[in-house]
Amino acid sequence: MGDRCVVKPIQDKELANLDIGVVKRTMNQPGEELDLVNLKPGMSNVSVKLRILDVETRKITVKGEPKTIFGGNAGDKSGTCRFTSWEDHNLVAGKAYNVENAYVKEFNGPDLQFGEYTKFTEIDGEELPALEDYADGVQYTLAQLDERNGASDAVVEGHVLTVREGSGLIFRDKDTNRPLRNGDDRKNAVPDLRIRLIFDDGSGSCTAYLNREITEKVLGRDLDSCLEFVKENFGSEALMEEIEDALVLKPLRLRGFARSDEYGLSFFARSCDPTAEIDVPNVARQFLAALEG
Repeated sequence: MGDRCVVKPIQDKELANLDIGVVKRTMNQPGEELDLVNLKPGMSNVSVKLRILDVETRKITVKGEPKTIFGGNAGDKSGTCRFTSWEDHNLVAGKAYNVENAYVKEFNGPDLQFGEYTKFTEIDGEELPALEDYADGVQYTLAQLDERNGASDAVVEGHVLTVREGSGLIFRDKDTNRPLRNGDDRKNAVPDLRIRLIFDDGSGSCTAYLNREITEKVLGRDLDSCLEFVKENFGSEALMEEIEDALVLKPLRLRGFARSDEYGLSFFARSCDPTAEIDVPNVARQFLAALEG
């Protein structure tokens, strides 16, 4: 329901007598050991076995006081997720830990939080993938990403259904980095490139975003060349046609982060590579042969 929705109370006997049962909120049991793929924002007192993939420090201000927090990515056999540690637990990239009393918040998907009372026990991690096994990312379906509210590092494969309006050459506000729309003041604008796609993998669809670097790779043009191309063609329509010719109905492998909110699933690509085209006649022949056999 959006801000234009009108809600009015009514009297309805059938609705009044409708047995809807008791709605229960699904939540983890205290101390329950979970896989990372099953983490949901709002969970508390979570126990997980994981491997730390990378660690970075960040300076923030809390109630006027400077504070250093630690963040990065962690993984287990089910996938990966972001983590944020509000205390220095001496986490080392590559090592495996049994973690107790963590909790989960939302930041581009589930973000595993470590506080003062989170307990870490170093383990051998033989049941966990090795650090190098995460180098190429963890593959998900779009349905899985939507179910788990996104992921910090995900690989998806599918096809481009359409290129959305607002792709190609755009202008951003230099101070806020916000894309400008028609009618906005462009005195403080800087040019940029991006592509917005409807991407589908058979299990679901999402809006995928390709940044300037990827867009330049797709078009074979840099930003200056695109600006000149738009001038020569008296508008951005020709650039949009080039994007559609390059991507629509093409199979792609995207790697990046995903988040799911009231507007649906969004995927922000860090890399984009073509995948093998399906030989439809050959696959059909194999399928028919298997049926006959």
